[in-house]
Amino acid sequence: MSTISYFSHDSNARNSAKLIKLRMGLGLEGYAIYFMILERLREAKDYKSSTDYDMLAFDFRTDSEKVKKVVEDYSLFSLSEGHDFFWSKSFDERMTLKDEKNKRLSEAGKRGAEKRWQSKADSHPNSQGIGANSKKRKEKKSKVKKSIYTHDSSSQVYDTDDPNYKLAKLLFEEIKVNDPKFKQPNLQKWANDIRLTHERDDRSYDEIEKVIKWVQKDDFWKTNVLSPAKLRKRYSQLIMKIKDEPQQQSYTQQDDFQRQLKEAGIDF
Repeated sequence: MSTISYFSHDSNARNSAKLIKLRMGLGLEGYAIYFMILERLREAKDYKSSTDYDMLAFDFRTDSEKVKKVVEDYSLFSLSEGHDFFWSKSFDERMTLKDEKNKRLSEAGKRGAEKRWQSKADSHPNSQGIGANSKKRKEKKSKVKKSIYTHDSSSQVYDTDDPNYKLAKLLFEEIKVNDPKFKQPNLQKWANDIRLTHERDDRSYDEIEKVIKWVQKDDFWKTNVLSPAKLRKRYSQLIMKIKDEPQQQSYTQQDDFQRQLKEAGIDF
């Protein structure tokens, strides 16, 4: 199986407003530089690149000033506060979907392999012994998972007025607004994931509440964050997205949004 990495590319990408401006300014060379940058981002950790334009120019066999213009002058990429590295928001969103799909396929493949192995074991002449051993291994694995879960203090029962339970229920209710048929989750487990976000990741309850409400109003993330565990996993990305969004709102909206963030203890 090929190990070459890839990313999706819209067939009409050249006609986007930003890329038309890029082509007007730097011609086809600018367009080529843009997609070579995306190729590098695809191969980079966290899909981010250093702003070492001399190094990039050497790789692309072009001028470093042209590379810098592509990155900084056409609103195609986002830069860190110190301009040490950059990334593409739209590219990150595409890769998030792709990574999640690959994960689901991998998990499905593992489940299929386990079923095939079990079927072969059951048809073995000594299938009774093999089956018994397999059952014991599964029971042991289940007990290990359960013990880890218990050690995490998840065996405790969260009262309905517990802040962890309240936020778990809030996320469920917000999801139900977008999908009324969303299946009732295990709110006790959800509450434990909220607790981990609060205690281990040092996130305040007010901040978590704001992020939950924001997630279920965002067109992209409301379909990709459907549990506290996924919320915790994507928390840093969500905070960065929330931070960037007010810059695109009106002054009144931005001022109100920043006030709400400060009230929640989110300091940017």
